[in-house]
Amino acid sequence: MSGILGQLDSTAALQDLYVCPEKTIATVKVIVSNRGGATTFKILVAVGGVASEVKQELASDTPVAANEPGSSVSFVISSDDVIRVSSASGNCSFTATGETRAEN
Repeated sequence: MSGILGQLDSTAALQDLYVCPEKTIATVKVIVSNRGGATTFKILVAVGGVASEVKQELASDTPVAANEPGSSVSFVISSDDVIRVSSASGNCSFTATGETRAEN
């Protein structure tokens, strides 16, 4: 399956954007849409859904200009991994896009 895997409006606190289903591998890209003034955002992957830690950050306090988009590189996650996001201003929307397939 391919397409949009998850969407949400951010807060300053980390939120779950997408949880990879059991026995699934997903190739994901996260798109950020900043709806306000300049801010920063975070994207992290919690392997197996564990508590958030700094070492999981793919994007850490990454700047995004006022009313501009941002994005991540594509990355692969598997069963029970969780993509979490936040923005300092709470004025960003996040969309996870990608493809999923069954684990072998």
